[in-house]
Amino acid sequence: MGHQEGDFTHTLDLLGLTPMEAAVYLSILRRGTAKSSDIISELKIHQPQLYNIILSLTRKGFVRASGSRPKLYVPVDPSTVFEAAIRELRSGEKKLSSLYRNPASAGDGSKPIAWFVKGRRNTVSTLQSIIEEASAEILMEQPLSLLSSTLGRLATKSKRGVEVYLLLYGGEPTDAVKRRLVESGVSEVRFTGLGHYLLCVTDQATCLYAPRKLFSGTVLDANESNTLVFREKEVADFFNHNFFIAWFKAKELFSEERSYNKKVYTNQRAALYVLSKILRRGVRPRIRVEGRNTRTGKPIQLEGKVLDTRIEEEVYSFTLDTGKALVEVGGENALVETVIAERVEILEGG
Repeated sequence: MGHQEGDFTHTLDLLGLTPMEAAVYLSILRRGTAKSSDIISELKIHQPQLYNIILSLTRKGFVRASGSRPKLYVPVDPSTVFEAAIRELRSGEKKLSSLYRNPASAGDGSKPIAWFVKGRRNTVSTLQSIIEEASAEILMEQPLSLLSSTLGRLATKSKRGVEVYLLLYGGEPTDAVKRRLVESGVSEVRFTGLGHYLLCVTDQATCLYAPRKLFSGTVLDANESNTLVFREKEVADFFNHNFFIAWFKAKELFSEERSYNKKVYTNQRAALYVLSKILRRGVRPRIRVEGRNTRTGKPIQLEGKVLDTRIEEEVYSFTLDTGKALVEVGGENALVETVIAERVEILEGG
């Protein structure tokens, strides 16, 4: 049942539900109808929390409420949910297709901001080109089966000072594979079971996305699946956020112990990961943060010691003690934090 439960949760994750939303929806789905008290008793959550989750599930089209007293919650038929999701995806595909056509016909010589790549071979070739272009950072989620196509290039980039974060999936790596990874010089490698997709984000600007099935052997015709490539910061930020959600949950294969003094990060999630590693050593590093005030948008620069990090479902931040105040520092699209970090430099203690 545990494995099946995980499959259900993963499917609902693909449809945009958080783990807790998925748990509530599954609880109602199994019962046919459910009262608040039923769900609270089963999942051990509080009424205000359930209220917000039900509100979200209703808005997303998964649950509706009856007019009875006490109120009963009724699940929307899963086939109806999937049909709505497919319609939305098809609509999104049409919009993305328009992005592909318009820049190419502009005639100004600029690169399109989004385009499709067909088939496995073309996807791998494009992926290799994107890796070659990276100058600061590479975030890579990929199946083990592609390692021979990417590891050499990732190793070369790592030796040239590019920060490489490699997240593997598709079978437990063998000892031989682990030795190859260690010898490559790629210093940050993690592993997750099923994975989500083939993803490469470079320099927070370029992003390649391919569905997992393209390399899983389940597609009879490789041309049935499209790979998408974006050169657009908002899209890169979205996939950057999702990459690190998976990264923080994944199993660490190995992580090189090294000094981070004088290192500069323009990716708040990468900085957060490194700061967490330093704090685990029992050291509070001194850093400089440049960014914007979340409320006013005005530029801000702070220095201080990092006290702690928050790596949670909705919040990815760290607390900075400037000597005058404690400041919560988040990343792009931060809402509850005081500062949006655009540049983090580790001054000492790293």
